[in-house]
Amino acid sequence: MAGSGTCCMKERLRFISEYRKGEQSMASLCRAAGISRKTGYQWVRRSMRPGGWDGGAARSGRRPWVITAAMAEKIMELREQYPFEGPKKLVVRLSCVRRRPAASTIGDFLRRHGLVAQRRRRRHPVPSSRPFATVAEPNDLWTVDRKGWFRTRNRKKCEPLTVMDSASRYLLYNRHLKPVTYRKVRAIFERLFRLHGMPITIRTDNGGPFASIGPAGLSQLAAWWIKLGLRLERIDLGHPEQNGRHERMHLTLKQQVCVPVAKDLFAQERELDRFRTYYNSDRPHEALGQRTPASVYHRSARAYPARLEPLVYGDDCATRRVRSNGTIKWHGHPIYISQALTGELLGIKPNAEAGAAVYFASIWLGVIKPGSWKLRYQRQSRKPRASKKPAVPPLAQRLPLRSETNLGLGGPTSVSAETRAIFPAALQIGERAAEKIVSEH
Repeated sequence: MAGSGTCCMKERLRFISEYRKGEQSMASLCRAAGISRKTGYQWVRRSMRPGGWDGGAARSGRRPWVITAAMAEKIMELREQYPFEGPKKLVVRLSCVRRRPAASTIGDFLRRHGLVAQRRRRRHPVPSSRPFATVAEPNDLWTVDRKGWFRTRNRKKCEPLTVMDSASRYLLYNRHLKPVTYRKVRAIFERLFRLHGMPITIRTDNGGPFASIGPAGLSQLAAWWIKLGLRLERIDLGHPEQNGRHERMHLTLKQQVCVPVAKDLFAQERELDRFRTYYNSDRPHEALGQRTPASVYHRSARAYPARLEPLVYGDDCATRRVRSNGTIKWHGHPIYISQALTGELLGIKPNAEAGAAVYFASIWLGVIKPGSWKLRYQRQSRKPRASKKPAVPPLAQRLPLRSETNLGLGGPTSVSAETRAIFPAALQIGERAAEKIVSEH
């Protein structure tokens, strides 16, 4: 060997082996290896320390892949408190510890102690972007959906309505709503718009009350959103991966709140409120760099208008208002449009050859062909019949969710126990009062 810098590991191990035999002196071994006696003694000392030839471990006297008894106890406590969080999130919760193991080390520890369920790796469909708008900032896109229904222990049916900001993953609303009617959902969104401002786009599925099978798939709720200047997006039938972020949140909600279910709807509402606090202010999110949604989300700059401005069409359009039976009068003939657009002002652009094109705001509804006196439009596919099987098994078990301990993750954005409801006390109103607000607007 020419020197200590060029010696490979095998030669060092051979040097230590010859030294331990005791047949040759340190001086003769160092001369044969071409190193000084100082370097030879240094190799011997390093080989006898914990960590062996790992320089960092040998100098510090510790091995980073070894979990101490105190660290193991801390990991077990966190795992019991957050049974559905993986190693990456547990590392974040150990940020208060000076020397914490890596996520891979914690994962190996959980597997060795049987705290991770082994499951078969499955292939998932690739999320589709379609012509959907790019989401970059909070309030660029709100996603809305109805969580699959389940029954509480007293056999009451619970079907939460959920609203989430796509960019920050901030859960804006998650409460049981039955039946899901236009008036109730509009009252909810009026309160959300006043509290958080308005988004640019809203993405839904093709179910009611978000869509219908009429012209352009418009429902009363969709028509109201369009009049507010919101852009609407709908996923394709049978393709929930186009709303993958929202569906992933539903999986976490199902694990934390619905397994097992509460004894009645009132207790289930409390669990949903507790989950919203945990999801927004306590649970670190990997897509946000292990930050919480509440630390990323901010209120929209688009304020909810006090009154809706009337729709305005170009000079080349004739206007007709939809009557209570869903029809308009065109050249003396009643033309059925849709009862979902009752009272709305439509724009009609006549064309002698192609027929009169009918618009609601900028949305093309269809064409009135000459002589047919019917609205011809692209038929919407009917949504699949709702499953009679509950989305949550009634007898499943889970560990209790305890989100009171924040471990410093919430910061100034954490939510106290007194403000866990979706709206402050001043905005808590009943259904009759909500319907009165809607009728006034």
